Amino acid sequence: MGLDSCVKKMLRDRAGGAFGYYRSLKELYEKSTVDAVVVDVNVELFKKPDHIKTGLDWAKWVFDNRVRNPPAKIVVLLFDSAPRSVVS
Repeated sequence: MGLDSCVKKMLRDRAGGAFGYYRSLKELYEKSTVDAVVVDVNVELFKKPDHIKTGLDWAKWVFDNRVRNPPAKIVVLLFDSAPRSVVS
């Protein structure tokens, strides 16, 4: 997952062994029964296939490959935003 380290620490502290690392989503889906899937959309942007050229193509790809028919009851799309810079 491409989560901030403080979020990962909180998840480890509060959720124990509820999450882990897998080489692919296919491996995760084969080895685990999950109630929720968190999709870090910023990470997905860097993993997009070469044939994706527009924002709409990417959004459709994320939906078709990460949101549609997941092996979980809940899908959470995590969007990060760049911090606002303070101009003085």
